[in-house]
Amino acid sequence: MASPADLSEAPKLPDEFWSVATMRDALGSWHMGKVVAAYRNHPYHPRPIPQDVVGRWANMTQPQISRMENGPKIQDLDKLAHWAAILRIPERLLWFRLPPIHDVARTDGSAGFSEARAEHDLPELDAAASRLEAVTLARAGIVIGPPPEDTLTGAWHAALDGYVALDNLLGPGPLLSAVPRQAALIGGLIAARTGADRLALLETAARFAEFTGWLYQDAGYTGMAMRWTDRALGLAESTDDRHLVSYIWMRKSNIGSDAALPQLALRFADVSLGSARQLAPRIQAVAYRQQAHAHALTKDADACAEMLDHARQLAEHGGEDGQIAQYCTLGYVEMEAAHCWLELGHPDCAVATLEDGLRTWKPEFRRDLGLALARLAVAHAEAGAADGASEVARQAVMIFRQTRSHRTRVQLDRAVERLRATAAVDAAEDLRHMLCTLR
Repeated sequence: MASPADLSEAPKLPDEFWSVATMRDALGSWHMGKVVAAYRNHPYHPRPIPQDVVGRWANMTQPQISRMENGPKIQDLDKLAHWAAILRIPERLLWFRLPPIHDVARTDGSAGFSEARAEHDLPELDAAASRLEAVTLARAGIVIGPPPEDTLTGAWHAALDGYVALDNLLGPGPLLSAVPRQAALIGGLIAARTGADRLALLETAARFAEFTGWLYQDAGYTGMAMRWTDRALGLAESTDDRHLVSYIWMRKSNIGSDAALPQLALRFADVSLGSARQLAPRIQAVAYRQQAHAHALTKDADACAEMLDHARQLAEHGGEDGQIAQYCTLGYVEMEAAHCWLELGHPDCAVATLEDGLRTWKPEFRRDLGLALARLAVAHAEAGAADGASEVARQAVMIFRQTRSHRTRVQLDRAVERLRATAAVDAAEDLRHMLCTLR
């Protein structure tokens, strides 16, 4: 078994892990910092887990973990629930009740973030609120029916469109306190609906769950991203929307790519394209783009180029179907191709493609502008152009300061490594210093 210090997230642990005296005492203290310290130093691990490793799981720095362990108790319920998810603490051992925002299915049975509870409680609360409203209105002599389901669904979709626009501008951080809660609320209302109303709500819930998975992915929480995306897939498969099902399989593939699991990414992309002839062109295009990413990670240049050609052709002739992938234009595919060129060791091709795409970049996609600039910095560094790398990296850092996109940070860290590898030590240290000040 790999050491927890080598993993990108906390591993699943046996039940006896939590019954050791030091662990019981820490949980009994109701102090999450002491729980983290006991977890790190548990004799089950081959060696104590460093604070910076646990910090990486939580997107925090080593000093922040130290202050958490030695400072006052965390009182915020969402933060407590977030740490319970990160460490996979069994729900029966928690001293607090999990809020709906963390309504995430745990297929391994560990942290116990119960969807069943939310899907039971929320319809019951919904019905109680409706009865109270009816009594209040009746006493006032007012008779009014319930809002039409299509009106409610339209409102949810309008809200989702707003969240997507904000994500493009601000990144995932500000939205993670709201969107998962909305996704849990919608999912909890499904049980009380039937027929066409239920199908519409299932589709809406799937879209919200998929977007929640995306937010966790861009924030660097791969495990949470995959769990929410799995939930989205389960909801989508209960509808007759083959485009949505295909798209969510593609999203699972994309998470696999970010986790450096190319074979998993390729398998999920293949499933996404399983009924390609029945899919809208841009739904196919974004899946072929994802196959290209997976092939690039395995250094299969020919297969990568073939998939990119398919994606280009489909994106160029995309129609109005498959609205969820309307962003997959020819320009988008070309920018994504640059990422493949980087993985395949062709930085000059990546530089040309990225610079061409940046000339016509739309300002509303600011978070991804930071990502494109960070990739361009890597490409310049690998091509030996240290000055060019430093210039665009500074621009990327300014955007990262606002959006905190984990994907952008990964590329900026990679730029530091490539600058060092090409003997541009001063440029590497300047960029590293800029990133350290952001921590």
